Amino acid sequence: IAEQCVSALCRIQKPPRIYLEKSVHDIFYHIKKPCPDEVFSCPGDRDDNLWITLNDYQPPNTQIEWEQTCFLDKCFHGYYKWPKVLKYPMNKRERYTKETMPEHVAILYNRFMDKNFVTKLIQYMMLADEKNELNFNIHRFRMFKGLFRNFGIDLMDHFMEQLDILIHEKTIEK
Repeated sequence: IAEQCVSALCRIQKPPRIYLEKSVHDIFYHIKKPCPDEVFSCPGDRDDNLWITLNDYQPPNTQIEWEQTCFLDKCFHGYYKWPKVLKYPMNKRERYTKETMPEHVAILYNRFMDKNFVTKLIQYMMLADEKNELNFNIHRFRMFKGLFRNFGIDLMDHFMEQLDILIHEKTIEK
């Protein structure tokens, strides 16, 4: 239950997405294609909306390229016609820093910055595992995903230290 609670807190405290707005003319100018007619055009795949499919998609190689890549989260844009302005989420998420962190978020952050707490948490998770079986635990996954999404690599040192101990441990005692 503790993992589910931390997971839920991380979801509630998730930093909001940043949305950008661009006009269709700006987007087509950037991809060096002519702007589509505002008049009726046939629905479906056309030359002006092929860029939103995965035809010639090249994945970004750097963090900066990734943050500058535009992904539309609405699949219907451009099917019949283009809206005048497209609103899309930016790939960069704000992360909490010590200076900008609200008080209710700082409580969770401070607990996971405590080395003793992380050590006890890992020991508890090892004891909670049943019969040395390797089973995927969705609650743990969501907990760690939420922690590292919200706080970045600030928490990494304590977890890596515990991971190193677990890797070099010869036997598992319960």
